[in-house]
Amino acid sequence: MTSERPEAVERLDLHLVAVRLAHEAIWDLHDADRAGALRRGGEVGDGARRTDGGDRDSRALGEARRLRILWDGQGLLDPPAADATARRLKAEVDRVEPERRRLRELQNQIARRFPRVG
Repeated sequence: MTSERPEAVERLDLHLVAVRLAHEAIWDLHDADRAGALRRGGEVGDGARRTDGGDRDSRALGEARRLRILWDGQGLLDPPAADATARRLKAEVDRVEPERRRLRELQNQIARRFPRVG
């Protein structure tokens, strides 16, 4: 595997970790505030499902995830191909950046519906 992770790999990996953490935090808050969630109908649950790396995030980042996996495998077997894949991955991550930011803001909006912690 190449010794240095491309910036696009770092950006994608950090996004996926942030999405997962936000999703888990939202569901923890949801569990802690069942009465409030019931008052809001199913809206919070639906919104939280969309933040888990599933639904919209998967559609927006599907190609980037595929290229990330491809890059990882090529790192050991074919470093020149890994470099080419890293360039394609960067272009794809740049292309989906507006959608990624929009989805992150959706997570923030959902989280703001819960009482402040701390």
